[in-house]
Amino acid sequence: MEETRVNQTNIKSEIGKMSQLMSTYPLIRFDVRFYDEVPCLRLYIFHNANSNVRGLIGMYYHDPNNVRAFVGAENNDMIVCNDQSPFETRLIRRCSSRFEYLWTKLSKEKAVIFDLDGVVIDSMPNYVRAWQGACTAFGLEISEREVYLREGEKRAETVKSIYKQCKGSEPSPDEVSEILTKLEEIYENQPKPAVVSGIPELLNRLKEKKIKLGLVTGSSAKTYEMICRIHPLFLLFDETVTGNDTLEGKPAPAPYKAARKKLKLSKDVCLVIENAPLGVQSATSAGLLCVGFLGSSPLTDNDLMSKGALRVEKTVDALRKYLLWFDTNLNLKDLLDII
Repeated sequence: MEETRVNQTNIKSEIGKMSQLMSTYPLIRFDVRFYDEVPCLRLYIFHNANSNVRGLIGMYYHDPNNVRAFVGAENNDMIVCNDQSPFETRLIRRCSSRFEYLWTKLSKEKAVIFDLDGVVIDSMPNYVRAWQGACTAFGLEISEREVYLREGEKRAETVKSIYKQCKGSEPSPDEVSEILTKLEEIYENQPKPAVVSGIPELLNRLKEKKIKLGLVTGSSAKTYEMICRIHPLFLLFDETVTGNDTLEGKPAPAPYKAARKKLKLSKDVCLVIENAPLGVQSATSAGLLCVGFLGSSPLTDNDLMSKGALRVEKTVDALRKYLLWFDTNLNLKDLLDII
């Protein structure tokens, strides 16, 4: 890669100057990437009439108190890329495709919709103990894996299914009610679940970037209200859907359709983060893109991808790498394909 000092008079940071360049040279296109860290690396790509590429790469310092200074290159050393070496080719093509900045096209408003249990709060171990305790009390059995596989399902449906598996018959309405009461009792008497590490910071950053936040849970409104007292982060969510808000639970599309309707956004600008196969199925059935999140789950990537997850991540840090790109105007599926 050829390194060249670029005179600061050749690098203009004002939007008006770049807009003037585009008016003068209509075939030029600026692909700009806004990063979040300080200092940050930015890459500017220029395309001419023959589709040849020329890029400028540099280290920049972002001043949050001066948002108009989005380039900030005046006192930085630059590297000129001419798309010659294999490294330059890969770098330019990878980075330039990430963000196509068009001055006449603003980024769309977008939303990330989170599942609650196992994604926002580490409550699944509590649910495993509660389900197994309640089932044992009534002569039933349920494995840890099955609890995770059935997460998000209407609880009454889970009870009916487990009862039929174990006893070969349908439970009476009273039996279903008694098992669910026992389940709530055991769950409420356990230590309050902690928030998943890294989630508060991620939610706050998304909020700062004006990305809408949704929350969907199969838990009852009563259980959700109890959970809300754990941490003030729940105030960050713009809209919430609980198990009481829809007649059908996961894997039916109703919960995520309800969330999208509350957020008042189209399908193409909403991304769901789910840790349960039924939740992934619910989101994709609602026409939404979905990323699987495992965290401490015993499930596998295939458990989630087989239900439609585009990809599966194991940590919040892995999610953060591309969720913080959502304020660009890049198509969400393209974004997931690139990162």
